[in-house]
Amino acid sequence: MNQTCHHFATTGQPNELTVNMRNLLIYTYDPLFADLALEEGPSDEEKASELLKEMNTELLSISKDIIDLEDKEKEKLLNPTTPKFIEINERVKEVAEKYSKKVDDYFRANGK
Repeated sequence: MNQTCHHFATTGQPNELTVNMRNLLIYTYDPLFADLALEEGPSDEEKASELLKEMNTELLSISKDIIDLEDKEKEKLLNPTTPKFIEINERVKEVAEKYSKKVDDYFRANGK
């Protein structure tokens, strides 16, 4: 799933959808994952694991919906004016905003 999401950043011309997905992964998902991977342990393992699980569930849902699209529908994701692009982009944007706040709060609460 994570590979599918990171694929957004390396395909075609950057657009709002790829930028939103990339920002979610780089500025929210990856720092939380890195905190969990610390040798001395995460700031709050239970909370970090819960947040990562929630993000994984939402990213998996978005990824699965994209993967399950017919090829013609997938092509519409290349055009930022199509309803399918707008729909997926809004979902990614909502998830990015939601977890950006939650992860910022997590790090703030743990003095990082």
